[in-house]
Amino acid sequence: MDYTQNYHLPQWEKADRIMMDDFNAAMAGIETGLSENRESARQESVRLDAKDAALGERIEAARQEAAGLSGRNLAKAQEDLQRGLFRLAYNQCAHLLEKEAPPAVDGLFLQKLDKKEIPSNSAGIEIHQDGAWCASSGPGGTVEAVQDSLEFLSNLVMVKGNLSACEKAVLTFAPTGAVCIRQLSLSGAFDSGDKEESRYRVTLDNLTRGVREMDREIGYEQGSRGGSIKIPAYAYMHGGDKYRLEIIPLNALFSGTFYYRKGLPMTLEYFDLSTDSFTGTLFHKFDAGESGHGGLVLARYDPYDKGGVLTASWGSREQQPLRVRRFTDGRGQEVREAEFRFTQPIPGGSTITLKAAVPSGGDVILYNWCAALL
Repeated sequence: MDYTQNYHLPQWEKADRIMMDDFNAAMAGIETGLSENRESARQESVRLDAKDAALGERIEAARQEAAGLSGRNLAKAQEDLQRGLFRLAYNQCAHLLEKEAPPAVDGLFLQKLDKKEIPSNSAGIEIHQDGAWCASSGPGGTVEAVQDSLEFLSNLVMVKGNLSACEKAVLTFAPTGAVCIRQLSLSGAFDSGDKEESRYRVTLDNLTRGVREMDREIGYEQGSRGGSIKIPAYAYMHGGDKYRLEIIPLNALFSGTFYYRKGLPMTLEYFDLSTDSFTGTLFHKFDAGESGHGGLVLARYDPYDKGGVLTASWGSREQQPLRVRRFTDGRGQEVREAEFRFTQPIPGGSTITLKAAVPSGGDVILYNWCAALL
C-alpha cells in the first residue's frame, strides 16, 4: 500500500486488503484537515471583516471630514462675501455722505439733516443750527431755570444814524438742561419815527467747549415806537455748558438803551420736562422693488451733557450699533459715527427706523444718516 505525497493518505492497490484502521485513519485525517482549514478560513474572514470595518470607519471619518471641510469652506466663503459686501456698502455710504449733492442710488437712502426745516419723516425732532436735535430738557428746561442761570453783562445801546456808536448786548447762560431760546425781549424805549427792519448779528459761543455754535444775521420789523425790542435768537444750548450770547447791531434806525432782567418775556423751545427719557425718530420706507440679502445703516451724530443712545431697526429687528467711531468729517468737524449691520434678508418695501433715546437732561444732534441694501 502506498501513500499520497502531501497528506499521507492510503493508496490501495488491487492486491491489498482494505483495513479498517487504515480507512478510519485516512478519514480522520481528512476530517481534521478540513476542520482546520475551515477554522483558518473563519479566522481569516473575521480578520478581514475587522479590517474592512476599520477601513470603513476610516472612509466614513474621511467623508465626514471632507464634508465638514466643505461646509467650513462654504461658510467661510459666505462670510468673506458678506464682509466684502458690507465693506462696499460702508465705503459707498461714507463717500456719498461727504458730497454736497449726492446722486440717487438704487437700494440706498441718504438724508442730510442740516436743512432749516423739520424733516417730514421724523417724530420728536427739532432743527438745530447744525442738524436735527433731540433733547430731554428735564427740570432745567423751564424759563425760570434758564433765567436763574442768566447773567446780563452789557446793554444794547442804539444811536440812530451812527452805527459805530452803537454797542452790543452781551449775556451769559449756564442752563442745566437742553433748551432753545427762540425769542428774547430786551426792555427799553425807542421812537424811531420809521417802521423798518432792524438787523442784528447774533453769535453764540460755547465757553465750556471753546467753540462758536452760532453766527448768523437776523432781522426784525418793529414799530416806529415802543418800550422793548424782540430778538428772534433761536439759540440752541446744551445742558451743563456755559454760553455767551452777543447781539450786535448791523443798522442804526433808532436810539435807546435796552437790557434784560429776570421776568421779561423769554420764549423757550424744550422737550419733555418730567419723564426720564425722550425718543426722537427718523424713518424711511424703501420701494417695493428694493430688497437685499442684508443692510447697513450709518448715522453721524454728537451726544451732549447726559448724552443719548442710538438704535436702528429694519422691519421688526432692532439693533445697537456694531461700532461707534470718532472722526473728523469733510467740514473739519469731529463727530461720532454709529454703524449698524443687518444680516437677515430684507424684503422689498421695508422700513428702516433710526431712534435717538436721550435721558432727562441729555440731548443729541443728528447730522446725517443713510441706509444701504446689500
